[in-house]
Amino acid sequence: MNPALGMNWLKAGLCITALGAGALLSGCNNDDNGGGNGGGAGGSSGSSSSSSSSSSSSSSSSSSGGTASSSSSSSSGSSSSSSSSSGGTDIAAVRMNPPVPATVQPGGQFILSWTSMGVTVCTASGGSGSDGWSGPQPLNGSKTLTAPATPSAYNYTLTCAGSAAAASGTATLTVSGSATGVPVFTKAFTITPSLNAAGGTSNFSWAVSGANSCAAVGGNGSDGWSGTQPAISPSPNGVAVTAPANPGTYTYGLICYGSAGSTAQTATISVGNTAGGPTFSAPFTATPSAVSNATPVSFSWASNATSCAAAGGDGNATTWTGVQPTSSPSGGVSVTAPGANGAWTYLLGCNGPTGTTIKQLTLTVGGQDCGVPGVSTRALLVPHAAVTSATGGALCLDCSVTNQQNVIDVDPSSFATINTTVALLSDSESITVSNDSPFPAGRTAGFVVSTPAQLLTLDLLQNVTVSTFLKGVPQETGAATAAAPLRLDLLQIGLIGTAQASYLGFKTSKDFDAVQVTDSPLVGALGTVNVYRACVSTQ
Repeated sequence: MNPALGMNWLKAGLCITALGAGALLSGCNNDDNGGGNGGGAGGSSGSSSSSSSSSSSSSSSSSSGGTASSSSSSSSGSSSSSSSSSGGTDIAAVRMNPPVPATVQPGGQFILSWTSMGVTVCTASGGSGSDGWSGPQPLNGSKTLTAPATPSAYNYTLTCAGSAAAASGTATLTVSGSATGVPVFTKAFTITPSLNAAGGTSNFSWAVSGANSCAAVGGNGSDGWSGTQPAISPSPNGVAVTAPANPGTYTYGLICYGSAGSTAQTATISVGNTAGGPTFSAPFTATPSAVSNATPVSFSWASNATSCAAAGGDGNATTWTGVQPTSSPSGGVSVTAPGANGAWTYLLGCNGPTGTTIKQLTLTVGGQDCGVPGVSTRALLVPHAAVTSATGGALCLDCSVTNQQNVIDVDPSSFATINTTVALLSDSESITVSNDSPFPAGRTAGFVVSTPAQLLTLDLLQNVTVSTFLKGVPQETGAATAAAPLRLDLLQIGLIGTAQASYLGFKTSKDFDAVQVTDSPLVGALGTVNVYRACVSTQ
């Protein structure tokens, strides 16, 4: 055995035992930075050693007549093994790297990669049996697979054999959560470097879970960024793209499609010292932003671009495609919403003399109506909504917000709770739900709420407010006695189970992308408020 070869594998965290020149040499390294330990034994039958590591596990064995030796180390992410046969020069080794990402949603995509030495054939086994991991595999390589539909831990094994030795390695994938049908970026869409010289090379990288397909958007049209892209960028460096030749700021994007929605992220390359791409004097918006299936929607915007083009939607759009005006006509551009329920991302890419800009909006089709009598509404839910909470005040002795994530989950009967049992002076508790795209002025914004002991009335809500925000900046506040008065609507009985809930909201006069409910009682008048949903009207 070549000692240098053995040490290279030791540095990779693999244990190797080899027999050569009448002596049994063994060594095992558990330090990815090159530190390790080694030992030797000869003429014994049945010697063994073991060690542990947090990053990999491996085992090795050798035999020659009546001698045998093994060493092993344990890991949570992957395992490797090696073996050597009598004669001292035949050795086989396999290293399975942890999956990327190591945890995915059901139906999401991930990458397995591996290396081997001293073998001639490799065969895959394990997984779910229907995820594409089976049969002959290359000796070294990587493969993109689709995760099983059932949450669990799955072991993916590669077994390799040479002329006189064999080895195997295993990687474990964790499948958790539920498939929402909307793709999720598990690794952000990034460009490295983002500041480049004209004609230089930048690498694009990303990882998306739950995507059926992905497509490139943006750039300057001649830089190599176009067409269908994988859900996970190739390793190790991603996709190489040539920076544009002309100075400017160029926006690139990746849009991925699932069965119940599409998701996009963007990043920029700056070439030279410029003012950037075209700007928008009116935002890219959909009216309404939540609609029934296959119904008309109006897209509007205004920019100083020289040309614009459409992309996104459900990937099969016939009315949002191709060249678009630099500013929408009066009344907007009419688009037919997808026929499938979901949260669908639409993109508008515009070109200017000093770069490109991509804007995006989310159109909610179908989904959950909050049941407000006479008003069409949509609940703000994952994956396009996020929730935060806050409590404050030294004299709020028994105040809290619990289970805040329930406000944006898909179960209409789950709720968060605001507790203000003993609150004085200016103490307050709040829940804020943010959407990933703004709503135009004129929508009604509010929350579905209830109290455990009694029906709500406006008299009981003197210290409860609903506020709107745009990019973190307060916009308006509705209250029982405010200039923007709150409305209180009793919801349909049974809509959220047995609780008798009400919708508390107000009609806005400014754009917003977040809604907040705050309880700040002078003497803890309500005590407990259950918050089920943040809801915004569709018109």
